[in-house]
Amino acid sequence: MEIRVSRHRIVEKQRTWRIFATGLAVRLAGIVLIWLGDGHQDLFRKGLVVLGVILSVGGIGILRYLLISGLHKKLSRIDG
Repeated sequence: MEIRVSRHRIVEKQRTWRIFATGLAVRLAGIVLIWLGDGHQDLFRKGLVVLGVILSVGGIGILRYLLISGLHKKLSRIDG
C-alpha cells in the first residue's frame, strides 16, 4: 500500500510553519524590546518599549490569523 501526499498539501504545511515561526519570532522580539526598555527614562528606551508593544501586538495578530484560518478550513471541510 502506497501513501500519497499531494504536493499542494506539503507546500501548505510548509507555508503554515513559516507563518507560525515568523509570528512567534516577531512576538518574542517585541517582548525582548519591552524588557530592554522597561524602567528607564531615556527617550530611546521609551521608544524601544513602544516598538516592542507594536511588534508584540503584530506577532499576536499573525498567530491569531493562523488560528482563525485553521479553524475556518476545518469547519469548511465539515460543512461540505
